Amino acid sequence: MSKIFFIGKTPPPLGGVTVFNQRKFEQLSEESKDNNVILIEPNLKNILKIIFSLKSDAIKHLSASNFIIILFSYLFSKPKTVIFYDHNSSRHFLSLVGWKKKVYLKFFLKCKNIMLVNEHLKENYRVFDEFDEINNKFITISAFLPPAKAELADILSTYDQRLLDLYETALKNQQRKIILTSAFQPNLDSKGADIYTLSCLIDIFCELALKYKDDYFLVAIANYPETSFSQEIKEKVRLLTDKYDNLIFLENDKKIWPLLTVTKLFIRATTTDGDSVSLREALYFGAPVLASDVVPRPDGIMLFNLEKDDLSQKVDEYLGSY
Repeated sequence: MSKIFFIGKTPPPLGGVTVFNQRKFEQLSEESKDNNVILIEPNLKNILKIIFSLKSDAIKHLSASNFIIILFSYLFSKPKTVIFYDHNSSRHFLSLVGWKKKVYLKFFLKCKNIMLVNEHLKENYRVFDEFDEINNKFITISAFLPPAKAELADILSTYDQRLLDLYETALKNQQRKIILTSAFQPNLDSKGADIYTLSCLIDIFCELALKYKDDYFLVAIANYPETSFSQEIKEKVRLLTDKYDNLIFLENDKKIWPLLTVTKLFIRATTTDGDSVSLREALYFGAPVLASDVVPRPDGIMLFNLEKDDLSQKVDEYLGSY
């Protein structure tokens, strides 16, 4: 039996990339019945396993962008045995200089394919003088893979009673009652802006929760890193928890996809993006989506501009017309 290696972080923590990795590994395992698909988490204790896998003739799916992993892949992998997944890590290529830039280029030249979760990401690779030599390796894919319905009961068991009652009642009555935004973790982009517009959205949700008392405003944050901005958001959430009956904070890596079946509006207000898994999930489950226009988005969603548009007004207008 042949081997296929998948190198990538899986939940926890819960985020677009880790969810994709878990589902992609499961998909490969299901589709490759004649192969042994082996998952390797990219951490220090697995360094020898990673090097061994890279040296082998087997196909390696690499869904990790840590420079050490890229360096090892360049040094140890055989040509055309690595399939690399770019989830928007290439946005950092402009800052590459010197030998690190050369390592990335030589790695890409060795790759079998470079999988882009959005077509626009290809432009990030033009920083390399040999762009034409890797141009034939690009394949654009969606980062979204449908969730396994079999895990529904396990996910619902992680919800508190208030959220579970809300979900079950809305589902039974075929209602969409939730206005939802989600974030992997509070973070700032390279310009110092709130990547998920979390602070602003929390303020908007507080304001609109008073106006639309029959709806529920839900902010899902998977985890909080030990950064000053993240802790600032965590404190803000703590102060607002239970302040309004219809304002809910969902934390600690809880999955949100069941809630999308009863979501009235999903908001993706990011300052940068690849191919958002949560946005794709919202569309998959029929939830209307309002998203920033920072990258090309799928058809069928409402767009707004972070600098020119009033996000609060956009949400208010939509809810008022629902």
